[in-house]
Amino acid sequence: MSLRTPVELNWLLKKRKSLESRIHVEEKRLADDLAALEKVQRLLRRENETTIQQLQVDLAAINHSLNLHEVVLAPRPTSPALRPQQFPRQCNYGALTSSIYLALAARAPEPVSTTAITSFVLANCRFEPPISDFQFLREKVRYRIKDLCRQGKLIRMNKSQRYAEGIWLAISSPRPTRSRGFPSDDEFPDDT
Repeated sequence: MSLRTPVELNWLLKKRKSLESRIHVEEKRLADDLAALEKVQRLLRRENETTIQQLQVDLAAINHSLNLHEVVLAPRPTSPALRPQQFPRQCNYGALTSSIYLALAARAPEPVSTTAITSFVLANCRFEPPISDFQFLREKVRYRIKDLCRQGKLIRMNKSQRYAEGIWLAISSPRPTRSRGFPSDDEFPDDT
């Protein structure tokens, strides 16, 4: 006579086996991820060490060239180190602003969303290196648009909707009547 497992216990045994197999899979995945993480850490450490070595070689070359001068130039040890820009400019000066104005002029009578302006800027500007992160560029464009709005050059059309995406419209400003830097004739009367 064989013993039969009750249905309630059979269900619990299947559930236990299922959970055991899931735990085994997750432990194996964790071990694989840790091995991959260690490999990435080794690669990053090696890359950072080579970068530091290259920078030290460059610094030694500059120190050597300073020592070649007749006048002794000693770098000040108390001077603070210059911090490089975390996000250096990736396009020409003014290219972002002019692309924003071009995007607004392309749909002149109707307002334009921040995402549409960012898409236009991405297509119009030549970024070096090319930007792959759209959200990063969108944030840069949004900050520049907000700055232009504070300067009174743009208007946000949906101010009442606080957390909605901004919809912007350019204010048409009058063109200057004279060229910059040169005074007009009526500003200097004749001395005769």
